[in-house]
Amino acid sequence: MSFEFRKIDANDIGDFYDIRFSVSENKICSHQVHLLDRDRILQIFQEEGSWICLDGAKKVGVCCGTLNPYPHIFGLFIRPEYEGKGIGERLLSNCLAWFHAKGVNEAMSPANAPAPLQAIAVAVTVGGKIGIPAQTILANSGVTLDDLQNPDKMKMVTHQQELSVFGNILTASQDSSVGLLIGKSLDLYTYGILGATMMAAPTLGDALQCLFDFPLLPVCYFKQSLRIEGEMAVAIASDYRYRPDLMVVNTDMCLASWHMQMSDVLGQPLAIERLTFAYKECPTHASLYPKLFGCEAQFGAPENAMYFPAKLLTMPLPRANPIQYHMMREYCEHLHKDWATKQVHDITTQVLLLLRSSPSRYGSLNLVAETLHMSPKTLSRRLEQSNSAFQHLLDRARHDLALDYLAHTVLPISEIAEALGYAETSSFRRAFLRWTGQSPAGCRAAIVGAELGQAQLPTALFHH
Repeated sequence: MSFEFRKIDANDIGDFYDIRFSVSENKICSHQVHLLDRDRILQIFQEEGSWICLDGAKKVGVCCGTLNPYPHIFGLFIRPEYEGKGIGERLLSNCLAWFHAKGVNEAMSPANAPAPLQAIAVAVTVGGKIGIPAQTILANSGVTLDDLQNPDKMKMVTHQQELSVFGNILTASQDSSVGLLIGKSLDLYTYGILGATMMAAPTLGDALQCLFDFPLLPVCYFKQSLRIEGEMAVAIASDYRYRPDLMVVNTDMCLASWHMQMSDVLGQPLAIERLTFAYKECPTHASLYPKLFGCEAQFGAPENAMYFPAKLLTMPLPRANPIQYHMMREYCEHLHKDWATKQVHDITTQVLLLLRSSPSRYGSLNLVAETLHMSPKTLSRRLEQSNSAFQHLLDRARHDLALDYLAHTVLPISEIAEALGYAETSSFRRAFLRWTGQSPAGCRAAIVGAELGQAQLPTALFHH
């Protein structure tokens, strides 16, 4: 049987609905009314990230990728009689390739981006210095002490695993300055080939360009950029899309690591003229900023940024080696492309995309395996090879979607439970309590209170 796959267009909208409603058990719930909005569907089609499968003249499957309001799979539907024929796998692969071409390396969840294992090793060392056992730091991260002692066994982890580690340290220490502690330990030597490349760069500007050009290689949870304002150079960290409870930790980590790395490159402490943070609340460890950066921090600013003399960007570096720099930079480029390609085709990403598109439909290992055109045993084995498991990914998708529904809709808890694939609301409440330490209603109240400026989100809210 031969199938044709092509981009969807406006003329396919009737077939989109016909395919969608052929899946009889996947009824429209109140949280999915947007599927009935014809203009919204057409808008998604116009992004050109949606695909349709044809068996001759018959249209049998669709998969819709969108960048708005964030990168995600809007819907993946296949006519029941065509399940298990590899259509879902091919449609999903096409959408993933489109996300990648758009520069979205975290098509469905930023937390699924690859990350170097060294950052977790540094975090364990930092945690140990303040009295936190390694087992506590690594709990529920999927990383073991054996992995850290034998790095060849696990060359690449994900931001999700890193975030679990950082969250564990924050919870165990109750010290909001842990981001600074970790960040100032992330010097150039932590990053191996990337750090060596930056050290050999002709100028600080070249070193920073290398750092910003390969965002998967360092530890960073932001879009990194540089601009010139008169005599000042401004290094900016923007577009944070990860755990809200770790925003301060990750911002501190980013700017502190920049300061350490630029100081390493220069061979002397980088002179910071101004330091700004986008979050409004002054953290309890604010007195530490002048000690580390050499200047006071300003909060409630338009952006997270470090200001330093622009003339430093063109200053020759003490360990510059242009030939070695260009050779190593080429290797960094190769490594970065390899990591990005692995992520696009990573089995964990594909499963999470399915689960997030409809956890009520894709809540079973068998159906996900059938959609991805493999046996349940093969899927389980491949997930295990990726240091994951189906139930863990299902919990993660349900957890993230539950927080999204609680924060951005007024759906009753019972309907959220149904949307997430729970037969009983009580089962959802128990699971949510296990993930966050709070009830769904309590979580929603905390989110609303934080938005009104009346409360702060509890540390455990987004921890699982």
